[in-house]
Amino acid sequence: AEARSTLAAAALADYGFLRRRDAALEAELAALAAPPTAVPPATAAAAGAGLELRLFGGFEARVDGRLVDQWTRKRAKRVLAALALAPQGLDGPGLAIALDEPPGEAGLQAVRLAVLALRRALEPALGKGDVSRFLPSTADGWALAPEALGLVDVRAFEAGLRAARAVEAAEPLQAAEAYEAALAHHRGNLLEEPLFDGGFDVDRRRLQRAALDALAWLHGFHRDRGDRT
Repeated sequence: AEARSTLAAAALADYGFLRRRDAALEAELAALAAPPTAVPPATAAAAGAGLELRLFGGFEARVDGRLVDQWTRKRAKRVLAALALAPQGLDGPGLAIALDEPPGEAGLQAVRLAVLALRRALEPALGKGDVSRFLPSTADGWALAPEALGLVDVRAFEAGLRAARAVEAAEPLQAAEAYEAALAHHRGNLLEEPLFDGGFDVDRRRLQRAALDALAWLHGFHRDRGDRT
């Protein structure tokens, strides 16, 4: 275990630096080589459509490209983060845990108030009794509507890791590309703001471990290929 931790730490130090350096150089060369092109309006609209969430590093939510920055209840952010980490949705007690609320009616009331505040933050024009585009009720709780989601970095990260692990043995080059694509979403530890202390510690450690394992695998892959660039 100690040797594995040492390897992961070394990978994080040298591989991350080299990849950032090479990516920056490649971006500069591409910018010099290609004339500027306009992004078609339809493509630009599609790229910023729906609810986009960034949980790695600083928390950020955007709706159709618009930054969500009006939060009547800061705890609504915790509800949104918890649901982003649970594609299947969460019931009232599950969200109460995310809010660090005790079990019972008081905790469920806190959840209902936070859900209402979250809907208002995401959809200010949502009327009483209207169905939320992003946060509909389920049979036993709430879930983010998958058809209304844009990029959710933590989900993209985990999907990339699953794709890489599935082909590690048979297609190591493909696995390396999938790991690199997944790690591009990992901008820092999960939900680093003090607001998220407590209920997200387990997920934070799990995802940090997954990122280090991916870096360690890539480190070994490039070492075995003799790649020092």
